[in-house]
Amino acid sequence: MFYSHFWQESSNLGHLGVRFFFVLSGFLITNILLDVKGHDHHAAGITVFFARRAARIWPPTS
Repeated sequence: MFYSHFWQESSNLGHLGVRFFFVLSGFLITNILLDVKGHDHHAAGITVFFARRAARIWPPTS
């Protein structure tokens, strides 16, 4: 990947890793949300899901 971004301008291999990341993360997030949907406390599960996502994405404050 490093090679295709800096030395070989005609290579499309750099986009392959990005596409794989988005497909994999979309698959995993969809599975988590479908699991939450199958449980009794659907609204609470969605809230917990988004709270956990925000905690991972938000930068820590000092």
